[in-house]
Amino acid sequence: MLGPPPLLVALDLLGIFVFALSGGLVAVRKELDIFGVLVLAGTTGLGGGFLRDVLIDATPPAALEDWRYLTVPVAAGLVTGAGAPLASGLGRTHG
Repeated sequence: MLGPPPLLVALDLLGIFVFALSGGLVAVRKELDIFGVLVLAGTTGLGGGFLRDVLIDATPPAALEDWRYLTVPVAAGLVTGAGAPLASGLGRTHG
């Protein structure tokens, strides 16, 4: 059996990354530590897919069948957690 087309997988992973970034940014704004950033990024990035799979009774959820689906939100959380303090001063003006 063939898996999904590579373009579809890439777009799916890109969507997970973007949603995980948004969750990570909320965690940074609320001044959570890196663990909180990772949890919120993972929940935001994977939550919709988990909910979909549970509602259509597709078990196990797709995110648990492929390691890439779990590493993408972790990477997004690390990028957000490490990059947000660096980028926080970019929009500020002094004076």
